[in-house]
Amino acid sequence: MKTLVGAAMIPLMYRFGKKLFQKSFYGFCAAFLMAVDLMHFAQTRIATIDSYTTLFVILMYYFMADYCLQKSYRKGFARSLKPLFLSGLFLGLGAATKWSALYGAPGLAVLFFTAKYGEYKDYKKAMKAPDLPAWTKKFMPVYLRNTMLWCVLFFILLPVGIYLLSYIPYLMVPGMKFADILEYQKSMFHYHSTLKSEHAFQSEWWSWPLMVRPIWYYQGKDLPAGM
Repeated sequence: MKTLVGAAMIPLMYRFGKKLFQKSFYGFCAAFLMAVDLMHFAQTRIATIDSYTTLFVILMYYFMADYCLQKSYRKGFARSLKPLFLSGLFLGLGAATKWSALYGAPGLAVLFFTAKYGEYKDYKKAMKAPDLPAWTKKFMPVYLRNTMLWCVLFFILLPVGIYLLSYIPYLMVPGMKFADILEYQKSMFHYHSTLKSEHAFQSEWWSWPLMVRPIWYYQGKDLPAGM
């Protein structure tokens, strides 16, 4: 499954690049860079869950970009909600896979509110025109207020629901109860917020985009003789 997920990211990056820059060439560039990324190649072939999280993060940004690149008042209210729903859906799937997906949520908020601010400026400009466009009557109550109310469902309630549903296999174990899930959250947060251990190959988070140090994938200790 990890290999299939890694392969699926390549055409997805093509679609993403083409969507952002409106040209197939740039879609090819995005896909090509991911296809020849050796870290991507290695990471999607070992038994970790990071690749699933990455796929869901790409998808949640893809659909948020889909929303931001179109004017909701031109697309129609119901149709404009679809990419927001899908973005929230993949945020929930990403968070249910690994907490690090939640770090992408503030970025989604920045993109969303930037897009709505742009539409609000369009609204203010349209209100000065002698002939008011029909959409201006519904902009404030529908395309602004109602959209934000739906976002509470899509980006808060839906992800929380998906996260809790991911614990169904645990609850099926005899003796497990819902209170245990809450204890797991406390334990995970306490572990990561108080972790002080160090190792020889650690690197600071700000250095990751610069690839200052390679990832420590293999040590080769404690192997059987001749392996």
